[in-house]
Order: sequence, then C-alpha cells, then structure tokens
Amino acid sequence: MSDARLVVLVLLAAVGCSTTEEPPRYYYAPAGDPIVYCKGDAGITGDAHINTGDTDVNPGDTHVNPGDAHVNPGDTHVNPGDTYVNPGDTYVNPGDAHVNPGDTHVNPGDTHVNPGDTSGPFVEHITQSNLERITGYLAADALQGRDNGSPGGLVAARQFLINELILCDIPSAQTGTYEQPIVGGTGTNVLGRITGTNPSLAARHVIISAHYDHLGSCDGDVCNGAYDNATAVAAVLSLACELSQNPPTRSVLVAFWDSEEPPDFLEQTMGSDYYATHPIVPLAQTDVAIVLDLMGGNLWSNNQEHVVLGSELSPQIHSLMAAANPPSGINIYHGGLHLVEKMMYLIFVVTNPWSDYDSFRDRGVPVLFMSDGQNRYYHTPEDEVGIVDFPKLLREAKYLRTITELVANSAVTPTFNGEGTDYLRDAITAQAILQAALASGGMVDSLNLSTATENVLISDLTDVSAAKTRFQNGTATSNDVWTLRSAVQRVMCHAGGTYDADTCNSL
Repeated sequence: MSDARLVVLVLLAAVGCSTTEEPPRYYYAPAGDPIVYCKGDAGITGDAHINTGDTDVNPGDTHVNPGDAHVNPGDTHVNPGDTYVNPGDTYVNPGDAHVNPGDTHVNPGDTHVNPGDTSGPFVEHITQSNLERITGYLAADALQGRDNGSPGGLVAARQFLINELILCDIPSAQTGTYEQPIVGGTGTNVLGRITGTNPSLAARHVIISAHYDHLGSCDGDVCNGAYDNATAVAAVLSLACELSQNPPTRSVLVAFWDSEEPPDFLEQTMGSDYYATHPIVPLAQTDVAIVLDLMGGNLWSNNQEHVVLGSELSPQIHSLMAAANPPSGINIYHGGLHLVEKMMYLIFVVTNPWSDYDSFRDRGVPVLFMSDGQNRYYHTPEDEVGIVDFPKLLREAKYLRTITELVANSAVTPTFNGEGTDYLRDAITAQAILQAALASGGMVDSLNLSTATENVLISDLTDVSAAKTRFQNGTATSNDVWTLRSAVQRVMCHAGGTYDADTCNSL
C-alpha cells in the first residue's frame, strides 16, 4: 500500500468509510478528480408454480392453503387425505419444482395463498402481522445470520422467498427459475415478475428491491440482521403480494439481491451489480429501481423520520414524489444522494455509496433509495427482531406502495439526469433533520450527547438556515452545498455511534 493511499484510507476511516470491511475502490471522473468509492458508517444512510404432478409437494401436509380453490386435487401427491383439496381445479401450474418439500415455513395457516387470483377477494399483505412474520423468519437464529452461501442460512432464506412468491402467484422473472446465480461469487439473486396491465407499457418495468443477505456473524456472535435487511425484504415482499392481485400498468420486477454485504459490496459479485451487468429486463426498459435498505428503525428513541433519496436524478420521478402523500405518523424527508455520499478531503472528492441503488444509478437508471439510516444496532449482534419499530415499518411499507403505484402507473417515461439537483429541497430536509435532532426528546436528549455536541449542531442549524435563504434567493455558492452535506452527515455520525463525538464534530 502506497503512502498516498494510506493517507486517504486514514482520512476515510476517520469520517465514515470502513477500511477493514469494505476496501475503497478508486475511479476518476471526467474532470480528473479522483473519486473513492466505499461504504461508510457515518452517513445516512401470475404464474402459480405449485407443481400439480411434482412428488415434492409435501404429501400429508395440512397447511397447503385449506379452503383455497386452486390446489389441484387430481394430483395424488398433494396430500391425498386432505379434505381441503378442491376437486376439478386447473389453476395449479404443473411442472414446477420450486415448492419446498416438507418445509414447515410454507405459510402454514396463512390466508394469503393465491392472492393473485382475481376471482377471489383482495387479500391485504401490508399488515403489521405479516411484516413481523417475514422479518421474524428471516432474522431467526436458525438462519445463522444469512451469510453468503451458508446452507443453513442464506439457502433457507432464498427458498423461503421463492415459496412466498409462489404462494402469492408471482411468476419467476426468467423461464423456469426464480434464481439468478452470481457467476464468480457465492450468491444467488431471487427474481419475480408481475406483468403490467397496459400492453403498450408492459414491456417497461419498475424494480422494487432489497438485499436479503447479512453478515452471518459479528466477532464470533451470530448477527441476525433484522433491521439489516430483513425488514426491507418484508416490505418489498408484502407489496409484491398486493401488486400481484392488482397489477399496475407497467410491469414490476421483484428483486431480492444477494451478496450486498462485505466482501462483495461494490464488487462485481455484489448481487445488484451482477444483475445490472446481466439484466433479465434490459436496463433501457427499466424506468426506476427502488431500493430499500434499513427499514423500520429509529436513529434515536421514537424517531419517526424516513429518508427517500435519488429523485433529483430524474425530473419525472422528482415531480411524482411531490405528489406522494405519506401515511400519518411519519415524516418523509426527500433529498439528494449527494447529502450522504459526497465528502471532500484535501484534493479528494470522496463518493460513498450506501446500497444497491448504486448499481443502477451508475448505469443511467433512475433510482429511489428508501432508508432509516445506520443506527447503533447496525452490524452488531443486537440487531434482532426486538429492536424493530414495526408500526413505523408498516407506515413505510404503505408509503412504498404509494410511490410504486405512482411510478408504475404514470403515463410518462422517466429520464435520467446524472447531474440533477434540488438544493433548496436539500436545505429544507437538512434543516428539518437538525431540528428533529435538537428537539426535546430528540437525538441530543435520547443519546445523551454532550453540550459541546449540541452547540455544534445548533451552529449547523444556523448555517443551514442561512444557506436555505441563499438557495431561495439565488445567491448560494458551492460552500452552501457542502454546509448541507456536513450537517446531515454529522447527525448520522452521532446517531450511528461508530465514531466518537470528536470525530463526528470534525466533519
């Protein structure tokens, strides 16, 4: 390692780029400024495939959707003694081998089997109980932290997701399989597809996605990753099961990415990056990639703020987000990705991507990144189901439904503008974040931050408010943009707890 690179790594480690878990990658922008990519710790971060003739469909299993009219009774292998099998039904798709034999996690007793059947009533999936069920399964000790390629963990998680897509009547995105193995890596993406209802728009797609892998262990302890990222998977899956019953005009690709965590982050073996390099749906037909990472969490006690970043990169998506009304009880902050990504040290402009959205943004696809940011449970053994704010997750999942339906039903085709900005909106967001952090019971109180830190945040609020005024009257400079970035990143640094207060205050 050269001395120059060592200096850069020391600077990165001091401000939010983990040099131990995820080594930086170096690129050069057209202007010649070196850009360092790393994942930091201090920023904000109907095809039903139940096989009628398949001997694997768990004979004798009483939980193959009792009362459902769509299980084919003519098959001697579907629990021959079960009085709930409906005679004469032809809807179960023969020839599919994806139903997990004998697996007790195929939604026993769940009333949402076959919700894609338009002959029955709409079945709600975005419910707190369903979000708890999915999160609880994925973050259970039995899955061993869902590390890449672990047979007891990630393979079980993958099969669970495939089973859920089958039960929700969501067909695979590729012929014959839901799985996209990552060639050269150890992971496998899980991909389903809901066909749009408008023949002239069905070839265009909206991606709803979340990574389903986690770390496996943290310093020898199992890390179950409820917040990172089982909750986001639960939100995407629940929405997908509702969209399958009432599809939008565009098609929807339902994607569960593998290998987002180290050592694959920002590498070619990262699940989303592999997909973007080997897309099932051409990227030119992908109108937006919606990525969820870290949902249903609080940066401090009862923090009901949620961040949506990236709409500045598409004027059409930007306009649609202005029309997206959130559920009551949650504050939605829209902002530019630069607020949490961009840092400047010496001659270096550092770009610090946070999640799978980077795979699409870098290839000119509009993105929306939804997150609650890195809290003090992030990448620790304490990231268990008990720390999830499920009422908040429910509100976030409902908001996901709102924005997905707005985009997927829009008459306009989004375009990508990699230089897009809305600095006034960013200033409003930065101001609101600081006000929430400084409010009674906010971050300073909840995390027992020092008076010195409180004074730094008060100074930030003063500077951001002044910058907002300059953005309003058209007199802002690039220094005002950096003021916004530093203030937001400082709040996230203190909330995350990875670095000491002095380091956070020096941003």
